[in-house]
Amino acid sequence: MRTIHMAAALGLIVLTASRTSAQTVTVTVDDEGGPRAGATLGYGGHGADLEASIDSPELWNSVRVRALLGLGRWVGVGEIPGDPEVTRIGLSVIRIGRRDIRYPIRPYGGLGVSAYFRHGASVQSGLHLVVGMEGSGERWTIGPEVGLELPVVRRDPPFFEPRASLDPTARIGVALRRRF
Repeated sequence: MRTIHMAAALGLIVLTASRTSAQTVTVTVDDEGGPRAGATLGYGGHGADLEASIDSPELWNSVRVRALLGLGRWVGVGEIPGDPEVTRIGLSVIRIGRRDIRYPIRPYGGLGVSAYFRHGASVQSGLHLVVGMEGSGERWTIGPEVGLELPVVRRDPPFFEPRASLDPTARIGVALRRRF
C-alpha cells in the first residue's frame, strides 16, 4: 500500500513539473512615477503637526505637483499668545533628484503657495518651502522632511490686525507616501 502512495506522489510531481516548466513567466514593472498619496507627521514647536498630500504623476521624469492640507499649532518669532491652531492649504511644485538603482534614496525640494486659516481670525497667504529625502520601497516611500512657512504680512488698513499676523515658522517631520 505504501509503495502505491509513493508511486502516485512521484507521478504527480513529474506531471506537474513538466507542465510548469513549459509556462512563460511575465514580470511587470511597477510605475515609480505614478501618482501618490501621503501623510506627514511633524513637529513645529508645540505639539504634533499633521499634513495630508496628493502628488501628481512625475512630469519630465523629475517634477511633481503636490496639493496639501495641514493642521498644527503655529510657532514663530514674535508668537501670537496662545499658539493658535492653523489649517494650511497649499499647492507646491516639487523637484525630485534623479532615479538611480544604486542609490534608493532621492532628495527633493520645492516651492509653493499656501493659505493659512487661523481659527477665529482672517485668512493669510504665503509661500511654502519643502526639502526632504525619500527612501523607496515596493510601493511606499518614507523619509525626513523639513517645511518652512513664510506668510505674507499685509499692512493695508482693512487687512492689518495689530499682533494678529502669523510669523514665519519651520516644521520637521517624517513623510510616508504610497504610489497608486
